[in-house]
Amino acid sequence: MKPFNLYLKQIFKARLNWLPLSVSILVMAFLLVMNTSSESKVGFIASLDDNNEIMQYISSDYEDTLSGDLDSKDRNKIFEAQESLKQNIAQNLKAIERAKVGDWSEALAIQIDLMERNELADIESKIHNFDENYIRYIYGKYQRYKILQGLNLPPEFEGGESRGYTFLYRMLDTIFPIIFILCLITLLSDSFTRQFYDQIDLEDLFPVNQVTWQLDKLVKIYLISLLVYGVSFGLFFIVAGLVNGFSSYQYPISIYTDTYRETLPVWRLIAQTSVIHALTILMTVIWVYLIAILTKEKLITLFVSALTLIGGILLTGNIAPLAKVMHFIPTTYFFATRVITQQLAYENVNQAITYQNGLLLVSIVNLFLIALIMLIKSKRLHSIIQLFKNG
Repeated sequence: MKPFNLYLKQIFKARLNWLPLSVSILVMAFLLVMNTSSESKVGFIASLDDNNEIMQYISSDYEDTLSGDLDSKDRNKIFEAQESLKQNIAQNLKAIERAKVGDWSEALAIQIDLMERNELADIESKIHNFDENYIRYIYGKYQRYKILQGLNLPPEFEGGESRGYTFLYRMLDTIFPIIFILCLITLLSDSFTRQFYDQIDLEDLFPVNQVTWQLDKLVKIYLISLLVYGVSFGLFFIVAGLVNGFSSYQYPISIYTDTYRETLPVWRLIAQTSVIHALTILMTVIWVYLIAILTKEKLITLFVSALTLIGGILLTGNIAPLAKVMHFIPTTYFFATRVITQQLAYENVNQAITYQNGLLLVSIVNLFLIALIMLIKSKRLHSIIQLFKNG
């Protein structure tokens, strides 16, 4: 059996293998820089400043209108609306003041009160027919603010998270399914095709138990893959934490449910995501090895593996006829965060896309692929033995 460190050297000693790793790291760094810089443009304080500018502009229009000829009824309505705007502007300024000194509980309490008197009141009055996505956004924002108020934590713009725990969640959501998996496929394609020489699988010539040998090899390569996963994402979790603060493992993430109000603490989302990712990484390892055994060529292995896995991932949720059977497609669960937050289930109207079904399906696929590899290797070994006997 090859020792673990030998497989490790084979993968990381090749200079070209550092290229995909470098690309993955650069993408993570770019995401961190972009999310950090977006705080000043779309963050809590920036959004309140923007709202105040809009309300001040509307208030000026009201002032011009009031200077014209109006009957007493219309004048009173416009005057009340203008006074309400002035109160909202004053409250926003107070919230900004509290946020700048780190008193997030008070700043969020002000915003919660404003939402209850404005957006939530409008939605619950049912006078207007608001879009469902708007209603979901408002209720989700309101629930997050209430939780963050108790934690005295700053809210982060969804999609632009930049603090330790929340940035880790965002990396797992955006970088893992495509960038990281493509990087992993490249490394695995190189590692698994080293055993072939002139279309001959040298491992078939070894006088060993093939089942034990193959399982040992898959386990060691899998552990290396998990190591790359842990180091890559763990590194930028620490960097984001040191640069922007770690936030909290209890930071609330909105869940797509009928109530619009449910959230999940980010630590639980990260933990469940990591479990599914561990299974999908195993599936990637096994699938690339299977392709390598069948093609015996590095470039073909890389191309076919990327085409089947990355292609399947990119098509997730983008082909309407497949929406009803998406829970049976293994590549669906590479988007683990969106499975756990029920975003994929909501967008595809398929409530069978769940965390539990993902664990079950990917586990079954992994067992099937392992069994298939063992069958192929045992048959190939048997053929070689027969060839030597006949010769």
